[in-house]
Amino acid sequence: MIPVVSFGQSNVNTTVNNSTSISAKSTSEFISDGDGISYLGNSQYKIQQTAKTDVGSFAKQRNRARKKIESYATGQSLSYKILNEEKASFAVKGTIGIARCITTFQLIDKNGNVTTDDLASEQDKEASRKKLLDLKKLMDEGIITQEEYDKAAAPHKKILLGL
Repeated sequence: MIPVVSFGQSNVNTTVNNSTSISAKSTSEFISDGDGISYLGNSQYKIQQTAKTDVGSFAKQRNRARKKIESYATGQSLSYKILNEEKASFAVKGTIGIARCITTFQLIDKNGNVTTDDLASEQDKEASRKKLLDLKKLMDEGIITQEEYDKAAAPHKKILLGL
């Protein structure tokens, strides 16, 4: 006899950090949702690493995330600094809890300075440009003064001009 086992779930309700209810089309879609490296702004990146099953531990996910960070940084001839590691888990019907590690980090150049990759730098410049336009509009409408504009605009001008 050969047993045939079939698994399928749709519209699974899950709980993240035991406080937030999330609805997903399937368990595998939710588990992989958000995994990978993303740029947060202000020279900070986030990597999310999630176990595929409830057997995977947080320590394993943290180690996998760190290996990916190492590979990402060395691929750009940079080092990195971990700023925060967040332990998260969620229960899916029939599981104990699936481990997730969310790590925030910065890239460091050879001189020890915090840096960004080219795409992140362009995202920072675009965000600064939009903020400057918003500030200018507020000043033109009389909501803020020239002095307030100058103070708020200074850091955005530095990013935009690469200073």
